[in-house]
Amino acid sequence: MSDEKVLTKEIAAQFLAYNNSVDLSEFTEIKDAAAESLSKHKGRLNLGRLKTLSDAGAKSLSKHKGGELVLGYGAPLSGLSELSDAAAKSLGKYKGHLNLSGLRNLSDAAAMGLSKHKYIPPPRKPFSALGCLFLYNLQSFKASEGHIALCERMIEQPFIQFFKIKSLSNEAAEIFGRYKGALHITHGPLSLSDKKAQSLAKKRPKFGPFGTDRKGGSIALISLPASAAQILRDAGHGV
Repeated sequence: MSDEKVLTKEIAAQFLAYNNSVDLSEFTEIKDAAAESLSKHKGRLNLGRLKTLSDAGAKSLSKHKGGELVLGYGAPLSGLSELSDAAAKSLGKYKGHLNLSGLRNLSDAAAMGLSKHKYIPPPRKPFSALGCLFLYNLQSFKASEGHIALCERMIEQPFIQFFKIKSLSNEAAEIFGRYKGALHITHGPLSLSDKKAQSLAKKRPKFGPFGTDRKGGSIALISLPASAAQILRDAGHGV
């Protein structure tokens, strides 16, 4: 028996008519007509278990004005694991919180598309902001133009978390090293060089130990190469 569940226009219409009658987070596929219908919903849209999203579907959902669009979860990992360049360009126009925590990799063009997503600072409280971008499971930030632009976009918001970074370019390390918000790195980068560690060591406020909730975020030094971990430790991070 298949575990696939398709969200159709008819099911979307039922959700819009009776908000609590359908759990949208159960669906793994969405029809383009359903995405177009749901774009008119005035509240949060949780489509966190979708496995695929067409370019047309992404274009429709990017017009949703409910404040938050969930297209993936960080833990447990689910949702979209990849995104086409065209879909990323459309979603980069979304106005509100955008959760794409199922993504593991992005092409340069897709990263550039998402870098256009706007963060809107709040008048007072940092976490009442609009337009945070969540990419919890993204595995690498490259030295390419799109990835660098995405890093610059990420540091506009007050909170960033990565569960498992495998690789970080020198340029990305420098950008995150000047980030003033809370950066939480749960695991990695496993290949963090001393040069990149020196860039991250410039971060203020400093990283706290893994699992803490400090203003500068947290980092698991045990998951880093020994020399990189020592550079960060000597600079007062993770302790």
